[in-house]
Amino acid sequence: MGSFPSANPSLPTSIPGIYEPPSAVVGVVPIASGGTGQISGPAALAALGGVGTHALKRGTAVANYTSTTASFLAIDSTNLDIAIVVPVGSIAIATFIASFETSAGKTARIGISVDATVTSYVPQLGGLASFTSVALKAVLVGDGSSHTFSPVFYVDSGGTITVVNINESISGAAANSETPLHLVEIFAAT
Repeated sequence: MGSFPSANPSLPTSIPGIYEPPSAVVGVVPIASGGTGQISGPAALAALGGVGTHALKRGTAVANYTSTTASFLAIDSTNLDIAIVVPVGSIAIATFIASFETSAGKTARIGISVDATVTSYVPQLGGLASFTSVALKAVLVGDGSSHTFSPVFYVDSGGTITVVNINESISGAAANSETPLHLVEIFAAT
């Protein structure tokens, strides 16, 4: 067992069963030995059973996404869809974060589809006079196949849904990119 440096030499450097110095943890290089004291990526991956990956996509920040379609439609299949293999014994967790608004009196839905089937969505009744932020998740149990996760939207007939996807500047401040964010993470299922 290693020890950690102490400003007071009379203090213990370890307490068996309560505090084990970082060198006792696999994959950690203690600060006293020139490391960061943080677990390494390979060690974290090994702790997950050798599985651990992610894919991240964001909107283009060119113009807002809009739709008047009364059925679920991909928000931006080119820039937001993620196709990823989900190994057997793993799970995929998709997270989609965005801001949106809809026409007064109309209900809109933001969701995530997996292989063209909507697996989760959040409704919003229009007319709130401001954008609503949403964060939602979808989970898929791995089967060794590739799956496509797609952020989708829907609005009642006669309505319009708008998802914020802009790069704006406020006087005296740096540009602020407010774009949808789509993340799919793969984890060991155990």
